Amino acid sequence: MPVGVAAPTDWEHGDNHPPTRHATAFSSDAAAVYAEMAVWDYPAGRQTRADADAGGGLAFEVSVAAKEVFGQSFRDHVRGWTRVGSQSNPAGVQPTEFPDDTVIVALYRRESVQDEWRAYTC
Repeated sequence: MPVGVAAPTDWEHGDNHPPTRHATAFSSDAAAVYAEMAVWDYPAGRQTRADADAGGGLAFEVSVAAKEVFGQSFRDHVRGWTRVGSQSNPAGVQPTEFPDDTVIVALYRRESVQDEWRAYTC
């Protein structure tokens, strides 16, 4: 970080948020809700959730190809910025270019095995 500029705070832990090369998001709230719903209901999502339930897990993660969620036009539903240059020598940002093999990753958590699963991030 430049001198005099505070590092972003991680909202979960209160620590400094580590720098990342890509900052991505869905293009709308509707796209985010649809993506999470699709990952939840995707066969890999159902199986991973069943495995976590059977093992008494408190978290599980599922990755699904963006094309499986949104089809060939998946790029219409995501957006982002990518850092140019290295972490120690950044040279600006540019719009993220999402490759054909882009995946949507959802992390689900619960406080105890009696609780409902909640999407933590997607």
